[in-house]
Amino acid sequence: MTETARLGLPLLQAAQAQKHVTANEAFGVLDALVQAVVRGEGGSAPEGAVEGEAWVVGPGASGVWAGWSGDLALWRGGGWQRIPAAEGWRVWSLAAGTLIVRRGGAWVPFGSTLGVLTLEALASGAAGALGVGAASDATNGFVFRGTNALLQSAASIDLTLNRAGVGDGASLSFKTGYAADAILGTGGSGDLTLKAGPGFVEALRVGRLGGRVRMARARAGAWPDAVGRNRVLGRGWSAVGGLEGAGWRGLSWAEDLGLLCAVAASDGDGGGAVALSADGVSWTRHAAAGPESWAAVARGRGVFVALAEAGEGLRAMTSADGRLWTA
Repeated sequence: MTETARLGLPLLQAAQAQKHVTANEAFGVLDALVQAVVRGEGGSAPEGAVEGEAWVVGPGASGVWAGWSGDLALWRGGGWQRIPAAEGWRVWSLAAGTLIVRRGGAWVPFGSTLGVLTLEALASGAAGALGVGAASDATNGFVFRGTNALLQSAASIDLTLNRAGVGDGASLSFKTGYAADAILGTGGSGDLTLKAGPGFVEALRVGRLGGRVRMARARAGAWPDAVGRNRVLGRGWSAVGGLEGAGWRGLSWAEDLGLLCAVAASDGDGGGAVALSADGVSWTRHAAAGPESWAAVARGRGVFVALAEAGEGLRAMTSADGRLWTA
């Protein structure tokens, strides 16, 4: 045997003269391969190479490198030396700024062999599937299992869902136990829709052309029971106490108080009225700030504001809690 099996380093022979020549040859190759760094990939020898400079020889090499494609070329002792590369060898490419590995007869980004999504692998199409905290599969090329995820940028950032063409969809599915609860996305028409509930009732549609917004009517057949159906379609109304004798005109919900507030054009005695309820069933009456015909009420920034459509003098009144009103 005249050289090592893996790296092809020359071996000293028995009674060999000038052993230092062989030893230095082996040291030179080791110096190139340990912590290996190449300038890049090329098809022909560059001018002005310096001692120890190495390259990956690209396809269709010519000149001094002819027939060396796929191997390493090392400038040593004033000439180019061929170092045959084996499957699995790894070197750092200064030109690519990444670690590359010999795989399947070609040099590829090291990350692509691990399923890591590197920019080089994405650009070349060599990127494999990626699983973070869980295994990816043929259907799900990217899988993340965790409680939080962060996408951060020093400036603007954009997350794109790109469908292949008209007729295809791009959507986000919200699921429980892998069963879909709601779907937000674009279907074949390109309109943005929100679908939810049993049977995926379309609740919202935004037109692709013009941005027209439509709230879809609820379909009775999409609800699982009569109670739910009646609530959505406004059926099965029942009379409640506390509101008799007044012409109720305006209604507002106070999220911070958990109260409904209604105002009336008449309390039955010629004056305005206010009523509060936590559930819409039980109501309590309160005095308005004046006898005006109160027509509308709204809440914002912690204050109810009621407006009158007729009356003497007063046209607005306010209240923080719906009980005590001031003009």
